[in-house]
Amino acid sequence: MPVEVTTRHTDVRQAIQTYAQSLGELLMESFPRVENVHVVLDIERHKYVAAVVVQGKRHIRFETVAKCDDNMRVALDMAFDSAERYLRKHVGRAREQKRVRVRASGG
Repeated sequence: MPVEVTTRHTDVRQAIQTYAQSLGELLMESFPRVENVHVVLDIERHKYVAAVVVQGKRHIRFETVAKCDDNMRVALDMAFDSAERYLRKHVGRAREQKRVRVRASGG
């Protein structure tokens, strides 16, 4: 299963797990090179913590963590926004490197 949701130190409602699953699937649809998304939901000292680990082709692997006092959904949104920003920056860098290589080769 490409999107995996894990909970630590708490029992999270099924609606939150389904929400995390849908955000992971949306991320995978937006970026075809992403192969696996692992979401970790946790509570640390009365703060909701959402960690998103993304793995993809060509050695893409990173983790984003977001903490929120109020709501687990807000923490999930912040973590997935950060992951999406990172992936967009990564894709932009790859395109720029390809442009530079093409110009340097003379073609």
